[in-house]
Parts: sequence; C-alpha cells; structure tokens
Amino acid sequence: MGGGPVIVLDTHALVWWVNGDDLLGKKARAAIDREHDGGDVAAWLSAVNEVEAVRFVPVDNEIATSSVKLPGDFHKDPADRMIVATARMFAAPLITKDQKIRAYPHVKTIW
Repeated sequence: MGGGPVIVLDTHALVWWVNGDDLLGKKARAAIDREHDGGDVAAWLSAVNEVEAVRFVPVDNEIATSSVKLPGDFHKDPADRMIVATARMFAAPLITKDQKIRAYPHVKTIW
C-alpha cells in the first residue's frame, strides 16, 4: 500500500466524507483530511480510484480468516468483522461512528 500513515474508513464514514455530511465527527473528518492531500470531492466521487490518497483493499483470505478469529468478544456482523480485521491487519485506526466497533478494545478507532 505504499509508505506513510494508513487509516481505514467504515462505509458510512466514507459516504459522509464524500458528501460533506455533518454526521461525520470532527476528529474523524480531521483524520481523513490529514491523509487526503486535498482535491475536489465531487471529482473524487466520479473517479474514486484515481485519487492517490484512497485505496480499495480487497477482502483476501487473510482478512476473511482474521475476521472470524478476532480476539475477545465481538458481535457477529460479518461486514463489521471484516472492516475490523482490515484495520487490524494494517495496524491502522478505523474511522467509524458504530458504537459496537468503538467499544471493541482490540482496534483503535477515531470519531
């Protein structure tokens, strides 16, 4: 994924950031903005793969396997488990409003 810091965004955080929605927390927006080198968000929406600051990470075997072996007690939602496993794999903070994820002590979150 290249050098430098990495953050992981929950789907709602990505959508809210792209739309400029006030539902995105101030700390979350600041963390995303620090990682994003600027640019027109509307243009990013139409060509998200062209923005250097954004990477789509496929769910590979490692993430899938890790998602069912998360340490401690975590709820069963497979999408949340994969998002958490991705953040853990990259040792990256996860931007999410989801209280269940934020309460999970085995992943660092920003909101």
